[in-house]
Amino acid sequence: MKRRRMGAGFLDAASAAPAVLWRRYLLSMAVIVAAVFAVELSARLNLETGRERALNVAESARQEARLRRLGDTARDFTERPTLAGRIALGETLTLFERGHAALLAESRRAAALRALFDGPDGLDVAARAAAGDARRLLIGAPDPAAALARLQTESRGALAFAMRAAAAAFQAEAARDMRRAEAARTATVAAVLAALLLQAAFVVRPGLRAMRRALAGLRRRGARLARMRAAAMTRENALRAHVRRAERLAREDALTGLANRQGFHEALRERLARDPDGVAVLHIDLERFRQVNDALGQAAGDGVLRHAAEALRRHAGAGAFIARVGGDEFAVMTVDGAGREALTALASRLIGALALPVAVDGEVCRVGASIGVADGRAPDAASRSPTSPFAPATRAAQTLAEAALALDAARRAGGMRSAFFTSDLRARAERARRLSDDLLAGLPRGEIAPFYQPQFCARTLRIVGAEALARWRHPEFGVLAPAEFLPIAEELDLLGEIDHAILVTALGDRAQWRAEGVAVDRVSVNVSMRRLQDEGLIESLRGLDMARGTVAFELLESSFLDARCGAASWNIDTLNEMGVEIEIDDFGTGHASIASVMAVRPRRLKIARELIMPVVDNPRQRDVVRALVGIGRTLGCEIVAEGVETPEHVAAVRALGCDVLQGYALARPMAGDAVAGFAREGAWLRTA
Repeated sequence: MKRRRMGAGFLDAASAAPAVLWRRYLLSMAVIVAAVFAVELSARLNLETGRERALNVAESARQEARLRRLGDTARDFTERPTLAGRIALGETLTLFERGHAALLAESRRAAALRALFDGPDGLDVAARAAAGDARRLLIGAPDPAAALARLQTESRGALAFAMRAAAAAFQAEAARDMRRAEAARTATVAAVLAALLLQAAFVVRPGLRAMRRALAGLRRRGARLARMRAAAMTRENALRAHVRRAERLAREDALTGLANRQGFHEALRERLARDPDGVAVLHIDLERFRQVNDALGQAAGDGVLRHAAEALRRHAGAGAFIARVGGDEFAVMTVDGAGREALTALASRLIGALALPVAVDGEVCRVGASIGVADGRAPDAASRSPTSPFAPATRAAQTLAEAALALDAARRAGGMRSAFFTSDLRARAERARRLSDDLLAGLPRGEIAPFYQPQFCARTLRIVGAEALARWRHPEFGVLAPAEFLPIAEELDLLGEIDHAILVTALGDRAQWRAEGVAVDRVSVNVSMRRLQDEGLIESLRGLDMARGTVAFELLESSFLDARCGAASWNIDTLNEMGVEIEIDDFGTGHASIASVMAVRPRRLKIARELIMPVVDNPRQRDVVRALVGIGRTLGCEIVAEGVETPEHVAAVRALGCDVLQGYALARPMAGDAVAGFAREGAWLRTA
């Protein structure tokens, strides 16, 4: 009795300790896992062995059939020795030999099987003898009748019986393997059951007692957790409300109440996924908004934006999705599949509504609008591009980009109008992007170089100067004129680098001409307004070899109206002191006053080509040019006539008093290495 109480105490007290229970549990689980693993391993091995035994049984049965077929095929070939019979006999013999080799290899695994196959009277010797008889028939050995007789006897007699005995032996071996596997599985299951019983006695029973004690504590903690969960749910609901509000604000413009760019993009993407052909996007930019914002303040600008949003709501039509996608930019998505005429009418209606005056804080503000339209029904619209797993998002971005390209076209056309996207706009944009990348790479490689158009004294027709005209030797597109790349260079802020590169190259070319015996008094280079306002301009020129009067900077009349302020004024004054001459290009076409021209102190005035071209046939135009020449004389400036295209122009501008001639009648722009040869030939003297 004392021992039983001690044992019970062991189970009830020490056994209830978590560490002890945990060790017992791990031990029992290790036994179970090992047993299960053993069962699994044994099952796999038995399955593999059974599969092999089944294959052996089947193979031995097939081998007997092959033996009979070998005898039949040999008989047929002996009676009718044809090529087909020979092939059939050879194939049957090959199958028989392969099958015998496989069964012979498998027989090595069991003593009973080895006894059948080995020995002078074994199955191996008999099978090889039968195969030898068949091969002698196949190769045409002497005495085929005896070989055929032996083969027929073996295929129906002792060899066939031996093969059936082998099949029975393979089957018996498979049965023994199955019995061994069953015994192993029974032993493993018994071990698992024993482990489970031990686990129940030494782990589960003490654990249940400990669990009952723990449940009471868990109930108390559960009640406390329920109260905490209720409080957490309250906080979670509040957080979800904040998240929904944040998501709404992320897609909404706070000032106008319209969708923002992200919200518009998502709506466009969803719509394109459903109906790509029925969508059109109008990209709207407010004209003169910056002036209102700068002059009247941000509050007035906000009022104009709210007015514009309300005007779009009233006039965009039912079903339209409206968004503010930028500072003063809006977008409208229509989904009714309207055609080009309807979209044109809608754009005109929106432009008219946005052009109406609006009163903001007692001030009347007037703005306008330009609109770019991307029509999903157009043949070259982005919505008709090939689909992909990301097609809706891609088409949405492309459609917005197409509307932006159309908007740029409307602005370039003067603004206050609409323009539709076309494939030409995409091609121009792609070419501009390509040229931007190529320009950034090509400028350091020296691809931007000057071409020179000589300038001639009107009295003697002697070359007195050359204007350096920037050209881009593009590796793929050939020589590009400034109109194709200078606007891109301005966007990339490269005009200063190009101006400096042209100047440095021109100075080097002029020195080379002098070395070749050709004197060109000066070279004229065009200088952009941005370069003129560069505070580092003078410093970049000090290290160059520029004698006084050998270099002239050409300024457009339309650009130097602001040249008398800040760094530009100081640069012009310093250039005059350095002996760099100033020329006013396209004189007579800008809005500069005589006072502003005098302040710049130019050395020459270049009369614009469009003023020179009509002088041959238009007396009034000659009077205009004569007046400009008179102004130049009064200011002490030389007069350069641009656009001298024919010998008649040469005579006319000479008569009008111009000092220097420049144009195709005398010389076309040419590369620097061609100037010296041109000057020595003097071909212009024969045509002028």
